[in-house]
Amino acid sequence: MFIFNFFKSTQLAPRCFCGQAAPFASLKNKLIAPQCPSIVTNVITPYEDQTITIHDNNFKIITLPGHTPGSIGVITPDNVLYSGDALFGEATFNKHPILFYTDIGQTLKSFKKLAQLNVQTSVLYHGGMITDLAKVVQNHEARILETKDVILHSVKQNINSIDTLTQKIMQLYAIPNSVISFTLTQTTVRAYLSHLEAEKIIEIKVIDGLLQAVSL
Repeated sequence: MFIFNFFKSTQLAPRCFCGQAAPFASLKNKLIAPQCPSIVTNVITPYEDQTITIHDNNFKIITLPGHTPGSIGVITPDNVLYSGDALFGEATFNKHPILFYTDIGQTLKSFKKLAQLNVQTSVLYHGGMITDLAKVVQNHEARILETKDVILHSVKQNINSIDTLTQKIMQLYAIPNSVISFTLTQTTVRAYLSHLEAEKIIEIKVIDGLLQAVSL
């Protein structure tokens, strides 16, 4: 239902980056917000790996949460994987040092699932066709773990507030100064902090009116 509602609305996506408040004007663009609602004719439920039949052809649905909740991949009858935004093509991977994932734990699990697939080829939403799926997954996992280490190191260096951590990451990787870049980076930083908290490596506190990450 999460993805179903996003398809039908042009406002939910930008609101996600503003704590569900009305979004900033610069977030109401086609990169963040769809310009018109989509028509949903069928909803695939429950959210689990399964096979669906369309005109006597079987399609495998692979759950791949991480980039966003409810993400899926589809394996066609001719054994081609359409993986959506679970992975990024070389150009996008090299252009964006901080890959956008909203749940790091789920992302790593999805990577493991992708690495075990035996498909003929794969098609990425950002990147087109690839044939070296396992290598692409390996590179993505390495990037995720690298970013995790950078953020944890920053926390241990007493760079604690969410805004300051976002600033540190943007400066370190020369991410452009724009509302969109800041918003996407901060969302990703929060995802890493949530993951580190779940691993009981850090604790999230409010100190002097600031939301902060504290190393344990």
